[in-house]
Amino acid sequence: MQALPVKQMDEVGQLLTNFNLLVLERKKIEAELQKNDRFIRTITDNIPAKIGYWDKDLRCNFANSSYLGWFGKTQDEMKNISLIDLLGEDLFLNHEPYIKAVLRGEYPQFERTLTKPDGSTLYNFVHYIPDLDQDDIIGFFVLAADITELKHAQMLLEARVQERTQELDQTVKALEVARDEAEAANSVKTAFMARVSHELRTPLNPIIGMLQLTLDSELSVIQKEYLSAALTAAKDLHQMINELIEFTDLESRALIPGIVGVKALMNSIEQEIGPAARIKGLALHLDMGIHADSIILTDQELLRLVLLKLAENAVKFTRTGNISLAVSFDHESEGQAVFCASVSDTGIGIDPALIPAVISGFTQADDPMRRRFSGVGLGLAVVRRTLQLLEGTMEVESELGKGSTFRVCLPVKDCSGDRLENCLNVKGA
Repeated sequence: MQALPVKQMDEVGQLLTNFNLLVLERKKIEAELQKNDRFIRTITDNIPAKIGYWDKDLRCNFANSSYLGWFGKTQDEMKNISLIDLLGEDLFLNHEPYIKAVLRGEYPQFERTLTKPDGSTLYNFVHYIPDLDQDDIIGFFVLAADITELKHAQMLLEARVQERTQELDQTVKALEVARDEAEAANSVKTAFMARVSHELRTPLNPIIGMLQLTLDSELSVIQKEYLSAALTAAKDLHQMINELIEFTDLESRALIPGIVGVKALMNSIEQEIGPAARIKGLALHLDMGIHADSIILTDQELLRLVLLKLAENAVKFTRTGNISLAVSFDHESEGQAVFCASVSDTGIGIDPALIPAVISGFTQADDPMRRRFSGVGLGLAVVRRTLQLLEGTMEVESELGKGSTFRVCLPVKDCSGDRLENCLNVKGA
């Protein structure tokens, strides 16, 4: 629309002047709109996201360059195109639930896959945003972000995870096979050791008996000396075989909980090692304090085995002085407690640097000690294995030449007082 010339300022001239002013104002508005349109177009065309607008009749009113490129259309081809014509009937039916949702005022989001003519696949995450004019929905915006690289990375990661999972499964299966083979081999070894140990002990018992009987007969001094040495060696071998049998038996041992009186337990240990201690002139002390009348629930046979082995070692490695056995409790909640027992001696002691090796089992502090006292450390190996079954621990304090203290602790159930009835109801007790 162009301005008209005004020849004179009469009534017609005034009308033409007003018309020209309207034309000028309209041109200003159109210029401003074009400027705004270029501004919006510049921004939207340079945004990586795909942006489109569809009216409620599902015709396209706007599409940025990314949106046009997505569908391979020009601005003229896209303008006012029907959504069903753009997508095709099958794809439109896939999108129809989201279209109906946005025209109800909802904000649907979904992932869309597009196969290009060259066979490559594009992935987009799509948002539909309703355009509200007061309470009326007059159309909706489409925002689509290209997630192809992210999707490819995800698929690559999933493939790698699956590959690693398969490798891990194969490794686990191989380890299970190796474990089963090791357990089978260990079972055979344990059965063999148990059989051999029993076979060795059977003829050894009459040998010890005959040596004792022979020593009671009339013998020369040198004969008695020889036979005494043979009897001592036979007894040491007998003890080693017994400990080996005990160790192999623990391989298949299950816990058998039972009621244990602390006083009776400690007295039985004293009675067991008392004769050997008295022969060596060692004083034997029991310190039960306020716990003498305590009653606990644990595996009595295994606990007694631990304390007896530690006490026997104390007697074995102590030449003069005393042996002390003490008990204590660390009470916890609801009748659960930690029972601790310590065995102290004034014997040869252990170099602190060698303690870890000694308590690991099958080890004595050094070769001279092994020659002097005989044995291969089976006693402590039995203790360590037994404590594993009891879920217990062992600590050692020692000073070379001054003695050692072995302290063991294990979880038990306190059955003292009115708790005894509940303990009696425990299976196995």
